[in-house]
Amino acid sequence: MKIAVINNNDSGLFHFRRELLAELVSQGHEVFVLCPPGSFINEIELLGVKHVPIPLHRFINPVGDVRLFWNLVRHLKKIKPDIVETITIKPNTFGVLAARMAGVSKIVSLVAGAGEGFADDQTFKQKSVHYAARFLYRQAGRFVDKMWFLNCTVQVK
Repeated sequence: MKIAVINNNDSGLFHFRRELLAELVSQGHEVFVLCPPGSFINEIELLGVKHVPIPLHRFINPVGDVRLFWNLVRHLKKIKPDIVETITIKPNTFGVLAARMAGVSKIVSLVAGAGEGFADDQTFKQKSVHYAARFLYRQAGRFVDKMWFLNCTVQVK
């Protein structure tokens, strides 16, 4: 089985998902990580995981976000994974929508904390991010087979 994991950085994958990646490889799955290049990519590749570099900017970047979306669609169409797992806000939104557009049959997401866009005391910019994130999560959430929430309170409406 081909499994693609999309995250916003290699450090989080290495420190928090290393055992999962290694186990998937040991079970004979072909595992790809789609994330920006960083200092932990070599260690991740030593696990037997294939790295696909993507340009992902952590903060709002409209042009970069459109580029990210189309890069994800292109890479996922090429890889043809059976399952895509997304972690962090941009992968959980843009990555899910790209996976759907690429025809991936199973999509799972991990929301590891709500993030700054959901803090109580917010500036106008943070409120704008909050509403944009809620809108994108609602759109992407329609296409997710499973979604796990860690370290956050969720109010479902």
